Amino acid sequence: MNRKKNRILKFDNMKHRITLTAAAAVLALTASSQSSFDEVLTNAVASNPDIVALELSSKSEIELLKAENVLEGPEIEAGHEWGHYGDRKMHVGISQSFDWPGLYKARRDHTRSTASALDALKQSTLVDKTLEAKTMLIEIIAAKRKLVLLNEMQSTMEQLNKRYAESYNHGEVSILDVNKIEIELLKATRAADEQRTLYDNLISGLCSFASTAAIGSEARNLAEYPAETLLSETEYEEFIKNADPTVIYRRSMSEVAEDNARIAKLSAMPGFSVGYELSREENQNFNGITVAVKLPRWNNRHASTAARLAKLENETLLNTAVMRSVIEMRNDLETASDLDRQAKGYARILDNGRQAELLKKAFDGGQINLLNYLLELNYFVEARLDYENVCYELSLVKARLNRLHPFTNR
Repeated sequence: MNRKKNRILKFDNMKHRITLTAAAAVLALTASSQSSFDEVLTNAVASNPDIVALELSSKSEIELLKAENVLEGPEIEAGHEWGHYGDRKMHVGISQSFDWPGLYKARRDHTRSTASALDALKQSTLVDKTLEAKTMLIEIIAAKRKLVLLNEMQSTMEQLNKRYAESYNHGEVSILDVNKIEIELLKATRAADEQRTLYDNLISGLCSFASTAAIGSEARNLAEYPAETLLSETEYEEFIKNADPTVIYRRSMSEVAEDNARIAKLSAMPGFSVGYELSREENQNFNGITVAVKLPRWNNRHASTAARLAKLENETLLNTAVMRSVIEMRNDLETASDLDRQAKGYARILDNGRQAELLKKAFDGGQINLLNYLLELNYFVEARLDYENVCYELSLVKARLNRLHPFTNR
């Protein structure tokens, strides 16, 4: 009876092959995508509105600084006064005021250092946004790879359910066996539906990030994680100290603070005004040159102190940022080493894809019953999903470690 039942339930090798290698074949097919990972990443970041807004804001701030470092417009003054006995007095004059001469150069230096700081800030934001988009794409790829596996499992259960239903109608299997398959089909369908919803939500999140729906179609073509090369701890530390835009920004802000201190010091020097005046009084004309001295404001001393404190603040933040980045880098390197070892262990066992094939042969040959077949099949599917999780986490860690890749000269 068991042999007869197994002959009836035996799957067609060409049409109903229940193997995990089928999932791998689908992944390999979709890997030949229309857009590479780097292309999709570039498009997503280029469309991000925060990057565009920061670029415009930086240009606006530089233009305002340039506008402050110009001479004030000349002042024209005119007057007409009447005396008690019909006498009249008229005058007209023009004058030009200017600050202490060294102050203009200090302001130009401040504009240049501010421009450098803003450029570093833009680069820092670009690094952050690139890593954010890269993380999104990695999550999308992970969700897609899991969805392929779960869809395969659902398809397998559907085929098995159909076969058992036909066999039950012929009185060859019990209703309990049919119920087992139906339950497994419900579980597989629910898992696939939940994964599909997650995948679609991740695509929507990427579209929101890039402010364009077109990026979603490009992301759906991706199926392979980006190729990443791990470097040594020393190399990563050098990148952090010399190429990290956040570190460069803090250094630039220290220069800005020094320029502010110089401006505050020079602002304590007097300003001047030179002009020409023409007046008429008692039928006589008078003309001559006028000179005025503008005394500094008392708050310049406080401005100079504030600038020195700002420089100390940025130096503290700089040291803290470097130390934190180095610690996080070392932790990520250690994590990447552990995950890489786990991934290689899984790959050695699972990448040949023979587990499901061997299970099918054992089931077809009557060596294991239906329940054992389902349990064993689920076991290896779970193992494959665990493998995908390890690959996903490893890809995320590598992305963090190599976040400076497009912004360095390595």
